[in-house]
Amino acid sequence: MKDVKGIKIAFLAYTEMVNGLESTMKPEDLDSMINIINEEKIFEDIAYAKGKNADIIIASMHWGDEYARVQAGRQEVLADKLLSAGVDIILGSHPHVIQPAQRMEYDGKTKYVIYSMGNFISNQRIETLVPYGIGEETSKYTEDGVIVDINIEKNGETGEVTIKDVGYIPLWVYKGTTADGGTEHVVYPIMEYIESNDINDKTKARMQRSLKDTAMQMKVLQGSSAE
Repeated sequence: MKDVKGIKIAFLAYTEMVNGLESTMKPEDLDSMINIINEEKIFEDIAYAKGKNADIIIASMHWGDEYARVQAGRQEVLADKLLSAGVDIILGSHPHVIQPAQRMEYDGKTKYVIYSMGNFISNQRIETLVPYGIGEETSKYTEDGVIVDINIEKNGETGEVTIKDVGYIPLWVYKGTTADGGTEHVVYPIMEYIESNDINDKTKARMQRSLKDTAMQMKVLQGSSAE
């Protein structure tokens, strides 16, 4: 729980899997160190946050299927349960590609789920994944990501807290070679760099593709930096 300018924000985080690390840990250690998705435990955490008078509850969910650009049915089912229980915003990760955002109404409140925000910074891309048998039509999307921008407002008279809008900053990860022969990765906020004279035409074309595809996945969000 964190107080941000008088607004109490509860941040919960859970993972669907730990990529094999469970075999290296004792069950009791795994349970105490990592929040594996467990609906009963999640509902307890939501109730605790409510008991601490949280104004907004955000859940970070490490879930879904790698490289799938559409959310799995199990993600939708769990998202509905969390939003119904009191979560206001779900921020997803793990698929390594951007999955759609949705805006929904629960008991008169507008709530949001971004099923996957893609990659923020990663070595995954066409050049590194195609040699491992992942096709270009799939691997190109691993270069994309978003920063989610959440605008929350509290009424000074009534104390009511509302999510005014949720937008995003589209990102594209560049991989290049430094002057001394090393490798560099640069996260580009696309709108700031797509017209730059410092970016070559090939890179601009990849950024334009990324911007278009990201806009399609995030189209329900307001105040988008891609608009």
